[in-house]
Formats: sequence, C-alpha cells, structure tokens
Amino acid sequence: MRCIDSAALPMARAESAPSGSVVAIFSPAGDRRHLITMELRGVPIHLHADDHRWIMRPDPSIQLWNGETLKLLPDVTLIRCGGHFPGGTVLHWAQGAGGLGVLCSSDIATVTTDRKFLSFMRSYPNLIPLSAKQVTGIAVALEPFRFDTIYGHYFNRVIPTGGKQILEISIKRYVAAINGAYNHE
Repeated sequence: MRCIDSAALPMARAESAPSGSVVAIFSPAGDRRHLITMELRGVPIHLHADDHRWIMRPDPSIQLWNGETLKLLPDVTLIRCGGHFPGGTVLHWAQGAGGLGVLCSSDIATVTTDRKFLSFMRSYPNLIPLSAKQVTGIAVALEPFRFDTIYGHYFNRVIPTGGKQILEISIKRYVAAINGAYNHE
C-alpha cells in the first residue's frame, strides 16, 4: 500500500503498475487528471461523482463513485470529505501504522510545515481559507475512522503519531481563528 501524491502519477505507466493497482484522485486540482488518464490506461481511477465536471478528457478508466465512502479493499476506504472540491476525498488504511490506522489526507487537510497541525484552504494558490462549515464537515466525515499517522500531499509532511487528536485540535483551532478568536492578539 502506497499513498502517492497524484503529481507523481503522470510518470507512471499502466504496464509498470502492479496487478490489481488502483488510483484514487483526492481532488481534481490542476491539469493532472487528463495526464493521468493518458498514462494509466486500464488502471481504474476512482473519482467522486461530485467532481465529475472537472474531467477534461473522459476515459473508461475513470470510475465515478457516489456516497460518503468507497471500500477499495477490506481495510482501505476512500472517504468523501468535501472541502475545496465537493468530492474532495481522503484515503483511510485501517491496518496501516501497525494497525493503528493511516490517513492519506492529500490537500483536503494539509499537514503544516511544523508537522504539529493540519490546515484547510479553499484555494491554495490564492490563499483563500476554507469556511468553518466546510472544515466542520471534514471533521464529521472523519469522526468514525481511527488513525494515528497522517500523510499530507507533500512527501516530507507526515504526522507520525497522534493524528486523530491533531485533527481534532486543528479543527477547533482553525474554526476559532476563522471566527475571529485571535483578532485582539
């Protein structure tokens, strides 16, 4: 099981993918989606149906899914969290981290540079924050899942332990900030 940022996928080829490989798109940001479909013909690419309008080059490999979760394997689940795209998705690996659980959060919940918190953005290039309602929705989507380790969308940004608690603290901190809690500091 590998969580790979989709930026690395255009270099992949279907013929080099292990048997049974699957690709899950966490958010359709940028122009990666059509590059991926050109390079990974035949490998199923799972994209939440709420993000279908961002498919620039339809391909039979793209499998749209509906609902709040999609079980890829007995211990691997895609979770629709929303966020900066309505179908924004994270991957939960229940048996990862020695059975404590792993969350591959991509840019739905970004691991901060100091690796002590998570943060949330509507638009990363334009630094527009995500609303408190959307961040609370991410918390609700992830509440049923147990995880200790969080892999962000940058390879070097990992929260090795305490991930679930850090998510809870980060959401409270973020919502407080967006609601003006730190205006007088």
